[in-house]
Amino acid sequence: MSEKETPKVPPTIRETTYGFGFEPAGFRFIFRPEKRIKPYIQLGAGFIFTSKPVPVPQSPRYNFIGDFGGGLMYSIKKRHTINFNYRYFHISNMNIGEINPGYNANVFSVGYSFFSK
Repeated sequence: MSEKETPKVPPTIRETTYGFGFEPAGFRFIFRPEKRIKPYIQLGAGFIFTSKPVPVPQSPRYNFIGDFGGGLMYSIKKRHTINFNYRYFHISNMNIGEINPGYNANVFSVGYSFFSK
């Protein structure tokens, strides 16, 4: 094969996989909590269980997750906010599987929160 030829790599086959994640360690630091627009930074860590091995077939169905990022909370009422969020998200088996390829994603979201106190 010459240097200019594309290597013969099998195509990626996408399949639906279901998962359940749990992130018990999560921290959010809110700047200017008394203002209408509140910037924040956050990070979290936890676990994910999937119906099939993720991200590749040699991976286990149990992985670790972690994320960090930040965003803005916009107060529409005293105890109601709209949230604009960015997270850098990572899945890895921390070398408990046959291989540890990991998976990274940039996640953008918009949400609504209400607080009781």
